[in-house]
Amino acid sequence: VKANFEDAQLPFLLGMILHKTRHDEEAVKWLGQAAAREPQTARVLHGLGCAHQNLGNISRAAESFARALEIGPPTGDLYYSLGNAQFMLGEIERALASFRRAVELNPRDAASWNNLGKCLKDLNRLDESILAYDQALAAQPDYPLARYGRGISLLTAGRLREGWPDYEFRWFRCERRQ
Repeated sequence: VKANFEDAQLPFLLGMILHKTRHDEEAVKWLGQAAAREPQTARVLHGLGCAHQNLGNISRAAESFARALEIGPPTGDLYYSLGNAQFMLGEIERALASFRRAVELNPRDAASWNNLGKCLKDLNRLDESILAYDQALAAQPDYPLARYGRGISLLTAGRLREGWPDYEFRWFRCERRQ
């Protein structure tokens, strides 16, 4: 089999391996090459955005995610990634809309429901926040981050008796989804 070094597949795969192994500076280089070769490929732009986000280049990450969504097809994972970048940029209303779209496309995604709950809590829409956390826990009952977030929303709403047990989940270590 002869490799075609003009296509984007090889730099994309190398970039994703580097990203998954936390070598994001190198990943950006290779994923950037892949994006230059195939600028209309959403998965390349999504990977590039994730690598930029890990490096703290949140604006560039958001741009990559938004471009990927323009190209399509829109996926729950892409809206989740865009929502995270928007949240990190302090664009809570925009992040809220992205997470809403993520759960529409993937209603069983506990992480998207969790982040939707977080946005609603930050906007002081506590009852809606609690419902979003409930959805996260319906999708993944052992999700400590959702229990902790729900606890904060319940405590903030003055529902102390309900909130304290969930708030205790603050001690659990949670891995961030990529």
